[in-house]
Amino acid sequence: VYAANIMKALHSVTIPTHLNLPTLKSWLKDLHNPHSNLSYYHINKAQNLAHNLFETQTKSVLLHGDLHHDNI
Repeated sequence: VYAANIMKALHSVTIPTHLNLPTLKSWLKDLHNPHSNLSYYHINKAQNLAHNLFETQTKSVLLHGDLHHDNI
């Protein structure tokens, strides 16, 4: 419950624009120009998942990249 409350608090924060934080969209931009040994199937599946994620996103929120029990 405590971790869920921390995630809820993170997601309610206004994202500071002056910090120029990376977005998930910027992290996934290379999906459209893959330089990988992954199969076409996996690249295509990842592209579709990312597209669906961005199409259904209602707002941007802060994510903690290493949130686990030892960091709470």
